[in-house]
Order: sequence, then C-alpha cells, then structure tokens
Amino acid sequence: MRDRDVAASAPPSFAAWVQAREHALQRFVFLVSGDARRTRPVLERALAALHRQWRETADVVDLEVYVRQEILHVLASMRTGEQPPVRQPRDAPRELEPVWEACAALDLEHRAALVLRYYEQRDVIEIAEILGCTPDTADPLIQSGVSFVRERLERAGQP
Repeated sequence: MRDRDVAASAPPSFAAWVQAREHALQRFVFLVSGDARRTRPVLERALAALHRQWRETADVVDLEVYVRQEILHVLASMRTGEQPPVRQPRDAPRELEPVWEACAALDLEHRAALVLRYYEQRDVIEIAEILGCTPDTADPLIQSGVSFVRERLERAGQP
C-alpha cells in the first residue's frame, strides 16, 4: 500500500472533523434542546467525550452516530427541574411557530426522533442507532411524535 493510500484511509484529525461538522452539530443540539444557551456547553461536553475516545473510535465507529448519542446523553443528564422553552430557530418561517410550540411539549426522545427524521432526513435504522434502540422502537417514536404534534396543532386550530 502506498503512503497516499494510507493517508486517504486514515481517520481525519479531531480538529478537522469537528470543523467540518460543527455547524450541523450545533443545529442538532439547538433543535433537540430548544435552548440556544445550552447549545455550546452541550456540544463542548459531547465533543470532549469524543476527543477522549478519538484514537480508539475514529476509524471503527460511525462518528456521526457516536457524537449525536453523546449529545443526547449530555442533554438527558442536564434535565433537572423545569426545562427551558423550545424556541423556533430565527431563520424559520413565522407560520411554523405553532409547530415549534407543539414540539416543545415532546420529551427529549420523541423530539430527537423527529429532528433526526424530518430535519436531518435520517432513516429509521440510523435513528434507532443514535437513540440506542431497535428500529421497531424508533418507528413508533417517530409516529407517536408526529401524532402528538398534529393533535396539538388541531386543538390550537392550526392546519
């Protein structure tokens, strides 16, 4: 194997990997937590966990899955007392505000499932892997989350 082939198959550096994905990861944290103030600290804790495992995991684990799992673990560990309201992203159309309010009432697992499915366009198998469950569990999470949001919108008189 030539040196160039080895370099091409080697995992990227941690800094390069983070730089390439930081915006998407920040967006994921914000969409799931709904709190812009939590985005940076949650992401930093999740990335710190990944950094500690980088040498062992970079070439054997799906890093996209691993870091999202870690983000969800961090968010779950931070759940104490009243949760901050889930806020609509600034760049979202105003007519989506009722949808964000309905999503705010979902628990972390349902909200994460919906973000992964409808925002990140992941399939049920990927969602199950990130949530640490089977596809047979992930699919009903998505469906019940959608049903909950629909019911809330209907009760609020929204289409």
